[in-house]
Amino acid sequence: MSHVLLWSKRQNALHIEPVERMLSSNRDAYRDDRGCDYLPIAMGSKEEMHAAADAVRNTLSARQKVAA
Repeated sequence: MSHVLLWSKRQNALHIEPVERMLSSNRDAYRDDRGCDYLPIAMGSKEEMHAAADAVRNTLSARQKVAA
């Protein structure tokens, strides 16, 4: 099963979920005419997405420090 790594600028956060769940949420947002906070930045296996999240986590930490 493919997973996606999602990023939220507003929350300065990452989230990993199955592609099917992301697409379902996006369809719900489309149906309800509302935006999505989380944007997909990578897709692959769950293990690959955890590795990708680890690779970008320092960027999020740096952004958090600048915002504080």
